[in-house]
Amino acid sequence: MGLIRDLGEQGIIGLFGGAEESGLIAKSVGDDCAALRLKDGELLLWTADMLVEGVHFKRYLGTAEQLGAKSLAVNLSDIAAMGGAPLGCLISLSLPPSLDESWLKSFRDGFNRAAGEYGCPLIGGDTCGSADRIAISVTVLGRVGESEVLWRDGAGDGDDIWISGVPGTSALGLRILMDGATDRSAAAQAAVSAHVHPRAMLDLGSRLAGLGCVTACIDTSDGLSIDLNHLVLSSGVGALLREESIPLPEIPDGRDDDPLQLALGGGEDYHLLFAARADGRSEIERLGCAHRLGEFRSDVEGVRLEGKDGSLKEVAPVGYSHF
Repeated sequence: MGLIRDLGEQGIIGLFGGAEESGLIAKSVGDDCAALRLKDGELLLWTADMLVEGVHFKRYLGTAEQLGAKSLAVNLSDIAAMGGAPLGCLISLSLPPSLDESWLKSFRDGFNRAAGEYGCPLIGGDTCGSADRIAISVTVLGRVGESEVLWRDGAGDGDDIWISGVPGTSALGLRILMDGATDRSAAAQAAVSAHVHPRAMLDLGSRLAGLGCVTACIDTSDGLSIDLNHLVLSSGVGALLREESIPLPEIPDGRDDDPLQLALGGGEDYHLLFAARADGRSEIERLGCAHRLGEFRSDVEGVRLEGKDGSLKEVAPVGYSHF
């Protein structure tokens, strides 16, 4: 028997497997949300995510209110990636007894503010103690029409690759915070804001679902390269990225971060990464918020990057890994 670090996140998921997708269950394991069939052609979307202190966040790198809002937003991002709308949420908290009550009240304020902003009321949850670290588990329920839902496995040969924002910005913000966050330039502050206050793209997800030309979608929680690889594996088609088309984070003066590596491997952006047929290109361009990165290709294996000099190289699925 091996170790958990050798098994990895996908290995753990595979070890548990999932229920057979038939009848009530439209999707169990392998997408941003599980999906159950309701009446009148609607799906109930169901997603859960955890934030663990020391793994996903450090208390000193942000406020409790920011963490509260982020805890809900990152879960709602999964609903957005399916083209859905939220119905309600549950939160379970594991808290050390020594935690100051004022921290918890600030966390509550941020969570409740986000719940009101996104129209996702808190409807239940659980609490328990912990030795010394905070753990946050949020479950969100949503809904979407079965004819409009955005799965991961629909990308086809010739479909365009799109992303709704600038990948790598949140990862840059985390680096700036870890370095002490003394840079007050506009570029630095924008990057920090992207990390501590991510947005769930619910409105965009709903609009994409209604266009009829979007064939697959995922949110970039782990990073562009690794999440694009998820679409590739789910859809059974390769992907060709063009370096000149990838929007890059603005690096503040005095830093030596590689913007392309941040864009390919940085996580926690929570943009929507999606495939769409080429005949829908003008409709997506009119949205004014998406960048076309390349296309899905049946003659490409995995993910490849076409450099500005015309060279072609493999893009490893690099991003956040728990193990």
